[in-house]
Amino acid sequence: MVLEALQAGERRRGTSVAAIKVYILQKYPTVDALRLNHLLKQALATGLHRGLLIRPVNSKAKGATGSFKVSAVL
Repeated sequence: MVLEALQAGERRRGTSVAAIKVYILQKYPTVDALRLNHLLKQALATGLHRGLLIRPVNSKAKGATGSFKVSAVL
């Protein structure tokens, strides 16, 4: 779901975590909003670790904050 949200909102400077949440909640209304926060945080951390996601250039954000982009490896 996260990769789908990033590809749908592909911007030069990445897509913010808030925009990813909004996309997921609109596209999948059955998702529990309370669990989404925790699951999204895990998905972003896993994506960064596996190299599927990257941070935009000059990003100083840590954890599940800031903006994310899909890696060029995909």
